[in-house]
Formats: sequence, structure tokens, C-alpha cells
Amino acid sequence: MTVLSLTATSRYATRLVRKAGEPVAATDLIRWLEALDIDAERAQAGVRLATIVGRLEATTDDEQRPCLAIPDEQKRAA
Repeated sequence: MTVLSLTATSRYATRLVRKAGEPVAATDLIRWLEALDIDAERAQAGVRLATIVGRLEATTDDEQRPCLAIPDEQKRAA
């Protein structure tokens, strides 16, 4: 079991969404983090933290599934 701080998990979630280049379904993002041997509860908490601090924003896709994306102001800064 890999133990990462909540902040590290949050930043890793942000990195995965940025690398995808498009909004990612929340369930897929949690699954990706779990595949990296991050506990499910820690993965969910990390995603919530990234959303709270503004690194990720909640959105929906064409099928109205909850997704996470990089906020526009962060895209311009990168």
C-alpha cells in the first residue's frame, strides 16, 4: 500500500487530469488513483481537496456525468 499525503494525492489527481487534456469522469479519476495503489478513501479525499482549493473544477460531459477539469485560468497560466 502506497501512503501519500493528502496534498500529494490532490496534486497527483490534478496532474492526471492535466495530462488527459480534457475533463475526466470523477469515477475514472478515482479508479486511476486506486490503480496507483492509493487507498480509495484517500483518493476521494485528494480529489475533493483539489476541487476545494481550485486546482480542479466540477463540470459535466455530454452524457451529464460528473467530471473534473482544469479551471480556465490555470490553463492560461500553464
